[in-house]
Amino acid sequence: MFEARCVTMRRDPIYMLMQSGYDVEAAIFHRIPMAITQYNRLRDVEGGSVKIHNVNVLPSNFINVIQMTPRFEGQAKNVLLAALSGPYLHPKIAIAVDEDVDPFDPADVFWAVATRVNPERDVMILPGVRNHPMDPAITAYDPAEAAHRTLMQSVGSKMLIDATKPPLTSPARPVFDRIRPMGWGEVNPEEWFGPAFRKG
Repeated sequence: MFEARCVTMRRDPIYMLMQSGYDVEAAIFHRIPMAITQYNRLRDVEGGSVKIHNVNVLPSNFINVIQMTPRFEGQAKNVLLAALSGPYLHPKIAIAVDEDVDPFDPADVFWAVATRVNPERDVMILPGVRNHPMDPAITAYDPAEAAHRTLMQSVGSKMLIDATKPPLTSPARPVFDRIRPMGWGEVNPEEWFGPAFRKG
């Protein structure tokens, strides 16, 4: 979630050139409005009955991670389909994770993919759909128009990955809870080691 409480301006502003490329300036700034737009749109899926916690747009803007709590079987897939067909052409891969997975930590996201995904059931490929023309894995110029470069082909495929636990209505949901050591989160290391712990 992004909340602006104050916008200020210098009397002697410093202007800078915005760089565009993988995970630099402009690419980073694109992800904030994209994530907010997706978040607001996905909350309306299935008449607003979906519990969306957060949306993260990963670098290159072609992968969306949706943190949600599925209530019913198939609900996560409906959300993922909406994410792939939203107002932006960018999303090529959409991944749904539960509230116990940090959508801003790629390692945590892929932990969910590794432990909660059965590929034949939880991965869907959507062929023959329009993709973003700046996606180098899909885009090719039409040979007939190559001289003028006026027509760019960007028809390819998209993929959704449901890496959520079974929905709230499933008795199997607790089986997928994370295993934690006894007392996890109950011990404060500073109480045991004192100030030396803070110094690292």
